[in-house]
Amino acid sequence: NFLKKKKKLDFRKIWTLKILREFGIRKKICPYFFSRDIVLKSDVIIGTLKKFFFSDFFFSKNQKNVSLSYLIFEDIYDLESIQLIFSSINLNPIILKDSQ
Repeated sequence: NFLKKKKKLDFRKIWTLKILREFGIRKKICPYFFSRDIVLKSDVIIGTLKKFFFSDFFFSKNQKNVSLSYLIFEDIYDLESIQLIFSSINLNPIILKDSQ
């Protein structure tokens, strides 16, 4: 893991996609895996609900290792639709008819 090997990283700034890409090219590491390591160690994550909850990262085995203090969502207006996706069931009318 890159973060364990290199302790001298400056986390006093916001890591944008552009910064991650440039860093990955300069250090010859994969920006995806580097950013995933950053997320695992972050105190604050700002992002969208759908990208966080429907990403491979959230459902991966690493989810138990995430040591987050805060999740800040920039699209909280969409919270109701996300909740409906997780808690609703759509039954086909044919299934309902057959069950009677």
